[in-house]
Amino acid sequence: MDIELLAVSKVMERTGWTDRLKLFININDKEPMWDGHIYVYEDDSKTNKSFKDKIPIQVKGKVVSKIGKKDKIKYPVETVDLNKYRDNGGIMYFVVYITRKDRKTTIFYASLLPFKINDLLDKKGEQQSISIELEELPDGDEKFESICFNFIKHREMQLNEIKGKNPTKEKLVENFKKDLVFSLVYSVLENEGYIYAENKDLNLTFPVEHIENIYGLFFVAPECSILVNGKTYRYRVLIENNKATKDEIIIEIGNSIEIIKNEKTKKGSFKFNIKGCLEDRIKDYEFLLDFIDDDKGMYIYGMNEACCMEQNQTLKLTKEALSKFNRDGIEKYIERLKVLKKSFG
Repeated sequence: MDIELLAVSKVMERTGWTDRLKLFININDKEPMWDGHIYVYEDDSKTNKSFKDKIPIQVKGKVVSKIGKKDKIKYPVETVDLNKYRDNGGIMYFVVYITRKDRKTTIFYASLLPFKINDLLDKKGEQQSISIELEELPDGDEKFESICFNFIKHREMQLNEIKGKNPTKEKLVENFKKDLVFSLVYSVLENEGYIYAENKDLNLTFPVEHIENIYGLFFVAPECSILVNGKTYRYRVLIENNKATKDEIIIEIGNSIEIIKNEKTKKGSFKFNIKGCLEDRIKDYEFLLDFIDDDKGMYIYGMNEACCMEQNQTLKLTKEALSKFNRDGIEKYIERLKVLKKSFG
């Protein structure tokens, strides 16, 4: 059994049924790193005039005993390959599950765009390969076409991520000052999206965060003002339904702060997991101190209008939560971080 031939044939068949996609692949003489390209057209004429762009693809086959109801799978990819994919603007990766006995197949795919690849490479450590997550390719020709059009759209917006690491939102704000507009660009079909920072004067666009679960969100603000202890902080705020219980919501503030609030009991818990560069850590710890000191709690501007939470609602810590923090220790740690930052210029 030629596994790769069967896998490629299945992807070719799916592409062949569409009106605006063409698959060009050389089975006998494959390109290094890529298996071919999907050509994307503006209309069903598929003429040179209607040609929009092409997407490099990689197709793998895997024999399994049976194919159950799987929404997502994982598949290992060499880190050296991921670097090459990133440097060339990303790739659409296909893994086809094949059963030998009843000859059934299921196609899984991943839109590996530069930002997502950079994020994977940042976490690789000494690993020679990384397990990427793929989801089942949905039925329907228009859905397949939409996935390809979204890939092209996001790739154009992520050209600055083709080389090097993803920039942080704070570093972009520092470099461009106030000349940035933040927006969420997402696909309901793929249940994911990206938060982008755009400098319109220079025509530059930078992805700053990948959102994996659009359905779970009912509020997102790439840039939000939070008033606490008489000071205003700027943070990315996400509010989503807790998958574990229907009565709770999760409020994520930046990368380090999470509040889980029960809408029935009005009680909540506060989690603080420090992440990010020196500037991020200093900012988050100073925010934490102000949150501890303000007995009135924090107020997030615009949150109530956008997500239908109670008007003029504030979020504050309970005495039990406050007792878990060593205020003096946090102050000393902030000073050490500032000294360290100064030593780096």
